[in-house]
Amino acid sequence: MTIIEPAPRPLVDVVAIMQLPPPVNGLSLVNEEMGKRLADAGRLAALWDIAPPVGKSGVFGALARGWRVLVAAFRLVFRRPRGVRILYMPCDGGTGLLFNIVLALTARCLGLELWMHHHSFAYVDRRSVLFAVLMVAAPRGALHIGLCKDMISRLSVQYARQWSRAQARQHVLPNAFVFRTAKTSRQNRPAGPIQLGHMSNLTVDKGTVSFLDLVLAAHVRGLDVEGRLAGPIVDPEIETALAERAALLPGRLTWVGPVYGQAKSAFLNSLDAFVFPTRYANEAQPLVLLEALAAGAPILSIERGCIGCDHRESPGLTAPANEFQQAALDWIARNLVNRSGRAAARHMAYDRSELLSREAEASLSALLAMR
Repeated sequence: MTIIEPAPRPLVDVVAIMQLPPPVNGLSLVNEEMGKRLADAGRLAALWDIAPPVGKSGVFGALARGWRVLVAAFRLVFRRPRGVRILYMPCDGGTGLLFNIVLALTARCLGLELWMHHHSFAYVDRRSVLFAVLMVAAPRGALHIGLCKDMISRLSVQYARQWSRAQARQHVLPNAFVFRTAKTSRQNRPAGPIQLGHMSNLTVDKGTVSFLDLVLAAHVRGLDVEGRLAGPIVDPEIETALAERAALLPGRLTWVGPVYGQAKSAFLNSLDAFVFPTRYANEAQPLVLLEALAAGAPILSIERGCIGCDHRESPGLTAPANEFQQAALDWIARNLVNRSGRAAARHMAYDRSELLSREAEASLSALLAMR
């Protein structure tokens, strides 16, 4: 006799408490997509936004956010949706960990499981008393969702005692799942000067001056390059550096300002390589590198956060900060001086983007299937 087992019913068992757009930034975009995926999987019982109101920053922003966290904790205690057994929350990088501690204690008192999604290396690279307290406050067996294997490994070493006592579990989920619909059609660029691009909030920490110096060094070396920058200039030092390099490289440097939507896609599609020599202390897993690969641009970056772990096999290179300029110049000279080399690098970028996306989708599916 054939016995047909009924399909398991979906568990609507997760409350997500997170910061959503606006403002639009890497964290809020990932949070928004994660909320959609939890809903698509039938797991999301409720999603509560704890981002401060637009325009509120500093003390007022912190107070507004603190109030929203307390309201969320109150709702968990007194108005928890029926069947909820998991609290999902992204972790902050600084003093915002205090808000995470409040929510973790609430989950522990209610007997909920806790999924903590890590997006910052602030407490991974440097031991944080607040994060150690969060580890103690969290329910036993909390699931730590990291952006890469290096992140989880370093986190477990940095907080080895708390990690062991808490019987912490782990799961690696790269941000590449955000770009499931962001693939561009495969295309080659026309012949012409090598187009090197850089996009960010243009600051010294994000590597803008290092990018300008790379374009200048490539020109001195005799390489036919042009540099293109996108993003807001938020550091006066960048205005000075850009004016100085532009005077030395007439017609070879272009700043297009902030770009969004189709303009952003067009900018990335125009590049032969995307340069991101970030020195930002808390750099984790920059979405812009994934966007660049999806647009067919090899990446040249410094090893920070998950960048080395993610992109050692991506077309382009990752290098220590003190070796970056020479290594990048050598790579450009080897791979981008002729049209066939550029086409090969471009198609390797497309292939790498698709691989990273598939791996992230598989990891997300495994996470959403956890019971």
